[in-house]
Amino acid sequence: MSCCVMFILMLSMKKAAMTTYMLYRCGSICSENMGTMSLLVRHDEFVKFRDDQGNFATSNDVKCLLALYDAAHLRTRGEEILDNAIAFTKSRLQSMIETLDPELAAEVEYTLETPSYRRVERVEARRYISVYEKRATRNDTILEFAKLDYNILQALYCEELKALTLWWKGLQSQAYARFARDRVAEMHFWMLGIVYEPHQSYARMALAKWLKLVSLMDDICDNYSTTEEYDMFISSLERWDKQSSEKLPAYMKALFIFMLNTISDIMEELKLQKNKHAEFVKELFIDMAKRYGAERKWRDEHYVPAKVKEHLQISVGSSASMHIVNVSFILMGDITTREAIEWAFSYPEMIRAVYNFLLSK
Repeated sequence: MSCCVMFILMLSMKKAAMTTYMLYRCGSICSENMGTMSLLVRHDEFVKFRDDQGNFATSNDVKCLLALYDAAHLRTRGEEILDNAIAFTKSRLQSMIETLDPELAAEVEYTLETPSYRRVERVEARRYISVYEKRATRNDTILEFAKLDYNILQALYCEELKALTLWWKGLQSQAYARFARDRVAEMHFWMLGIVYEPHQSYARMALAKWLKLVSLMDDICDNYSTTEEYDMFISSLERWDKQSSEKLPAYMKALFIFMLNTISDIMEELKLQKNKHAEFVKELFIDMAKRYGAERKWRDEHYVPAKVKEHLQISVGSSASMHIVNVSFILMGDITTREAIEWAFSYPEMIRAVYNFLLSK
């Protein structure tokens, strides 16, 4: 669940530039403020598309309807006009599918199933290559470059996955096969939804490792360890030295050393990259372990929260939404600040909203 939270948040953010054109097509406005062009997404701009009764004007322009459908999905709570825009465009497009040529009909069906800003960029690139290749108006040079770009990055991703698999085998993961999920390939694919660029190869691999260890920690807490064993594990993590492993049960020792080495290696690499926030990688990892422990305490006590708000005090933290957002930005280089990281630690509404969105699904 936690990876899905991050996936939704980061994917939505990265699609902002792509949706500029769609919002422009649907009546958004741009304004210049202090020399910088900024896009102002005002839902009341869509009023011009409605008649006196408040109904959207009927249109047969499929491309414009698709653009409106895509743009309206970037609505926020309470934007009734955009809610209506989605209902209208969806109904209108569905009624037109049978009259469209096969290629356009397929595009409409695909968009109705998955709006553009929710798609994984590299998966979408592969899909669109096949679509563009069939067009009579295609530019063969651009098509050839697109294929080369996709193949080059695909080869890079395969090398990354190979390295991650060898790293995971270093733990002799078969010892944990009885209770742990083997999710290395899955984690790597999710990370492609966050950072797909070739220059972010290290960030992608480090984030996949961090998440795999968090996933394993979740499995141990939920399915294998006793409460006492897991509390000992958290205490050892807080001390952050290999000698602490001597007090752990035998099955936890190798795991503890593996986690310690992996997180320490990530921090050392970040320090070599002159990253000012390397220590937060460890801090966030330890905090995540504590969050799982808090959930377990409720389970052991057979405690059922009386209200959803009380449940969210624990579950928002154990979803890892805040942790993954922070680690992602830290690993991507000098693009965040200590103030921003500490702000995220306070679980602002933005972080809580992402978790609530996923929970509602």
